[in-house]
Amino acid sequence: MQDTEAKLEDLLMKFTNKHPEVIALQNTLKDLKTREAKELDDIRRGGAGSGAIRSLSSNPVYQNIQLQLNQADVDIASLRGAVAQHSSEVANLRKTVDTAPEVEQELSRLNRDYGVTKAQYEALVDRLEKAKVSEDAEQTGVVRFEVIDPPSADVDPVAPNRPLLTLGGLLAGVLAALGAAFVASQMAPTFANATTLENATGLPVIASVGSYSPQATTAAEASDRRRLAIAFAGLAGICLLVTLIGGAGAGLVQRILS
Repeated sequence: MQDTEAKLEDLLMKFTNKHPEVIALQNTLKDLKTREAKELDDIRRGGAGSGAIRSLSSNPVYQNIQLQLNQADVDIASLRGAVAQHSSEVANLRKTVDTAPEVEQELSRLNRDYGVTKAQYEALVDRLEKAKVSEDAEQTGVVRFEVIDPPSADVDPVAPNRPLLTLGGLLAGVLAALGAAFVASQMAPTFANATTLENATGLPVIASVGSYSPQATTAAEASDRRRLAIAFAGLAGICLLVTLIGGAGAGLVQRILS
C-alpha cells in the first residue's frame, strides 16, 4: 500500500486526477484499503478466522506473497492506465486521419479566398492612390509631373544599313541598265558591219551606206560624251563616298547639292 501511495504521488506530480493511470492507481489503493479494513475488522472480532489471519500475518512467506500481490495489482493498474492512454491516442489519430481531407479542402478554400481578397485589396489601393492624386490636383489646380527616368535613344539608326543599301542600289541600277540594253538589242537586232549581215542572211552584201558628219558635229558629240562621262564619274564618286562614310556623308552630300 505504501508503494502504491508513493507511485500515486509521483503520478499526481506529472498528471491530473483525470489521467487514466492516476485513476487506476486510485482504484487499486482504494481496494487495498478496503481489504486492509476488512482484515482489521476480522481481527477485532477475535474469531477463529482472525487467529488464522494473525498467524498468516506473522508468517514471512505470507507477507512476501502479499507484497508481490500488491505489486502485481499496482502493475496491473499502471498497465491499464497505459492501455487507456494508448487507446485514447489511437482514437485521436484515427480522428485526425478522418478529418485530414476536410482540413485540406478547407486550406484550399482559404488560399483561394485569400487570393481573391488580395486582388480586391490591391485594386482598392490602386483606386485610392488615383483618387488621392486627383484630389490633390483639384485642390492645388496644378498637376506636377516629374520624369524620374527620361527616355533615351541611340544616335545611330537601327535600320536600314545605308551604306549597304546605297551600294546595292548602285549595283542594281547598273545591272538594270545593262539588262534593258540587252533586251532592247534582242527585240530590235542590228548589224555592226556587212560581214555580220552576210553571215546572218547567207546573201552577199552589194553595198553599204556609211554615216557622215561634219568636223564640228563630231567635235560637239565628242564634247557631249566627255561631259556625260564626267557626270557619270562624279555620280559614281558621290555614291562611293556615301557608301564609305554612311549617313553623315549622305547629309553632307545633300547640303552640298542644295
